[in-house]
Amino acid sequence: MGPAFSVNVTVRYANGTMGSAIWKFNFAEGNTEGWTIVPANLGTGDAFFDSYIPGEVIIEREEQRTVLGASRTVTGGSDELREVKEWDKTTGFFVCSVEVYRNSTNSEGYYIGDLRVTIQAVATNVWDKQIFGLEKTVFALATSVTALIIVISALIIWQREKQKRKNRK
Repeated sequence: MGPAFSVNVTVRYANGTMGSAIWKFNFAEGNTEGWTIVPANLGTGDAFFDSYIPGEVIIEREEQRTVLGASRTVTGGSDELREVKEWDKTTGFFVCSVEVYRNSTNSEGYYIGDLRVTIQAVATNVWDKQIFGLEKTVFALATSVTALIIVISALIIWQREKQKRKNRK
């Protein structure tokens, strides 16, 4: 991914309705769409530019945990609005956030007295779920290699037994 790209974002709201839109990102210009996708592979102490703030957002923490069925490294940051915002380190894709709005007026002119919003990713096609801690492709390869070893071992044992019977005669 370069510094500028577009993403088709699909959202399922708590009431079951769905929404979809094309979001445009440009990391060079600081357009991160509310930190939905940030530059990949940032670690603790690294920063990315956000033109809305404006300024740099510093990655404050990093930890290993299971996200959407896979073991992932998760990074996080915060600011006055976002108590918690977390991303998958490898891809920079959003995984969850807790945002607090107190005594503010949004861009449409609506006053917000006290609102806490928790948002969490519930599905992705960016990475696969894991089986026994392994990526699906690695698990499939390991299973195939194991099956092949079992078949070859069985053939060797069968051949040796056949040779033993032939030598007894």
